[in-house]
Amino acid sequence: IGRTTPNIHKLFVRSMSAGMEKIELCSRDVCTGCGSCASVCPRRCIILQATGEGFHFPIIDADSCINCSLCIKSCHQLNSKVKKQLPIDVYAAWNLDKVVRATSSSGGVFSALAEVVLKQKGVVFGASFTDGLKLQHIDIESNIDVHKLRGSKYLQSDTADSYTKTRHFLEEGRFVLFSGTPCQIAGLYSFLKKKYDTLVTCDFVCHGVPSQEAFNLYKRRLSISENDTGIFSFRDTEGWGYRLAYRGKAISTVDNYYFRAFSKGLMFMPACYDCRYAIPERVSDFTMGDFWGIGAKVPFHHSMDTGVALLLVNSTKGAEILKECTHSLFLEQRTLEEAIEGNYNLNHKSIKPRGRETFYDDFRRMNKWALMKKYALFPSLRDFLRPIKRYYKIYMSKS
Repeated sequence: IGRTTPNIHKLFVRSMSAGMEKIELCSRDVCTGCGSCASVCPRRCIILQATGEGFHFPIIDADSCINCSLCIKSCHQLNSKVKKQLPIDVYAAWNLDKVVRATSSSGGVFSALAEVVLKQKGVVFGASFTDGLKLQHIDIESNIDVHKLRGSKYLQSDTADSYTKTRHFLEEGRFVLFSGTPCQIAGLYSFLKKKYDTLVTCDFVCHGVPSQEAFNLYKRRLSISENDTGIFSFRDTEGWGYRLAYRGKAISTVDNYYFRAFSKGLMFMPACYDCRYAIPERVSDFTMGDFWGIGAKVPFHHSMDTGVALLLVNSTKGAEILKECTHSLFLEQRTLEEAIEGNYNLNHKSIKPRGRETFYDDFRRMNKWALMKKYALFPSLRDFLRPIKRYYKIYMSKS
């Protein structure tokens, strides 16, 4: 598959000393904000600085830079040596534990993988809401904490120090399961620069990522305080679909315009519109998602009321790990063609929509009605009927 070399753009705070070659990092239209360059810097002279839209990009303190070029060598966009491979197995899946399945996205498959690694006294990394509903990568070492990593979060996670901590645990010989967007996994591999037999990676079918700032703007409109630590969920735990809720209370269909803006691609990071990982060849050992469209052509003889996960096993290491999960997962083999047909971003990058360049500014200054009118974010009839259908199914299952 042909890929163009990313544009190069100088990112500096101050000018380099006379006679020194200038370090150049990738431009903001291709940088994914993974933080690999900042994590690898021996002088800690690279920081990730937020733009007005809230996306973080690297800035070099030129006076502290020693021109070692480790940042360039660790950039997965400038030096794409990360191996990609077609899945060796494709499954429809879900967790057999009804509680886990009900509190997870994509069928609770991730929890089963985490359990295997934790049994080996390993460490699991993933995105979790911290204080103030800031999304950040954290590490856990107990099954008690797996719930912190469950559920889809429709914004970009701050990888923070997760790359350096992952390397530390791997050097100790411990098993590590690292989950994230495909570009975050690629950033991790570029940072590590060598293979570890005890590293297991898991990505998901990614549409694109809004910034933390986009979510913060939305929170304020819902009157959620900056320091609130309540539970915010994006997915329906009693069915298959999307339903935003805060502290267990569903957000009204009208006020669910954050997700409608997400679905239209109005809030994504610039690099998402030219994503090199929106292809069938994957960078991780596992890829997860929703198995949209399953059964449309090839029959699927199971209930889909509570959702069906798509699980791509992309490596022999992944296949070996999955063998340890057979007691906790329902698994039925399907085809890659079926998976691609139902998941657009398994074979296409998201298209940059008209209005993307003005959306963030309008999100700040417009009231919700003006915003929904300008960007066609009003709910459809289907949006109103979906919860009625859900509650009807719940009522019928209990009657």
